[in-house]
Amino acid sequence: MQMLKNISTTFILAFVLYGAYLAIYYPEMITGTSPSDDETEVLVEEGDLAKGNELYRELSGQSNNIGSGLTGVGPSAPSLSQNPDFFSGTGQFTQESDNAYQENGGQQAHLADFQTQNSQSSLQNIQQASSSNGMLTSEGAAENSRRQLEALFEEAWKNAEQEIQENRYAEALRRLTIFYQNPDLSSEQTTRLITRLDQLAGSVIYSTEHRLEEPYQVVAGETLDQVADKYGISEKLLGSINGLSEGPIPQGTVLKVFRGQFYAEVDLDLTNQNGLVTVFLGPMYAGRFAVQFAGNPPPEGVWSIAVRQPGYQYLTATGQALPARHPENPFGQWYLATTNGPVLHAMPTRPEVPLPGGTLAFTPLDASDIYGILTLGSQVRIRHLSR
Repeated sequence: MQMLKNISTTFILAFVLYGAYLAIYYPEMITGTSPSDDETEVLVEEGDLAKGNELYRELSGQSNNIGSGLTGVGPSAPSLSQNPDFFSGTGQFTQESDNAYQENGGQQAHLADFQTQNSQSSLQNIQQASSSNGMLTSEGAAENSRRQLEALFEEAWKNAEQEIQENRYAEALRRLTIFYQNPDLSSEQTTRLITRLDQLAGSVIYSTEHRLEEPYQVVAGETLDQVADKYGISEKLLGSINGLSEGPIPQGTVLKVFRGQFYAEVDLDLTNQNGLVTVFLGPMYAGRFAVQFAGNPPPEGVWSIAVRQPGYQYLTATGQALPARHPENPFGQWYLATTNGPVLHAMPTRPEVPLPGGTLAFTPLDASDIYGILTLGSQVRIRHLSR
């Protein structure tokens, strides 16, 4: 009897904590203010959202969703590294929230990770205790968990669609990012989620729509890199979004801006020597890219970008120096090195040139995007999915 009481107490506590989390950060899930089931779904393939997705695909060099050609990599456990407190109520970053995010390391696991890990831990305890007494199989408890998560996702989906209809794309992106890479979603939900996240990221981050900050008006003599430095993003990305090249910008030019910096989570499939790199801007999903490695995989851990340059001069065993664009240079054109950690780079232009061991290699187009997205100090977290 005492064991039954302990099980009940653990189960109730887990869901009370989760209910409190939803009440604070997603009150519409509790109050039932979401649109009714018979309301027409927002046609997000039209208008600004589609234009943003189109630009995103253009920037990424992909004809479909980012990283969609990758096979053999399954979803990992959720680890979204985000805190809703860093996001203002209007769906826009503020300078204050950006400073708080940077001071907290940006990539640390905050409330979402805490909630996920504690809910899963409580559920596992319930499953183990119940299974040992023949009351509930672990399979049954896991199925209940999946159904509850799927229901929460559908509620969040409705609220996100309403936010899209109200032109609050940043809020919708933040809301749906919470479910990214959650293994309890159905395959249909996962596909639907990835499609919408790519579209929202395209509009919120990579289009010329001003969805995160007020438009920036250039002052006399100001250059692209000066503006980029003000906002903690790269000159390359700022220029790509606004259709500008390096150098002075005409006074009065209006720019799309937002505050950095981005960070990356890398999931590596050790069996197939490939993986998936997902980039985030604060609490928001910002895209995903296929990656390969050769030899021993880059070690697990969190690393910071310390060197960032357009290419790397490679010395051969005979002492010959190969410039970045040389077809036999194994590091390709784009090069980012972490502090005492792995290197991220473009694949060599000649396919038969072997990749350097222990590095992360991207197609030239994806490497160009990664180079534009990540900046000095951006963190890269690496995880191994299987052996």
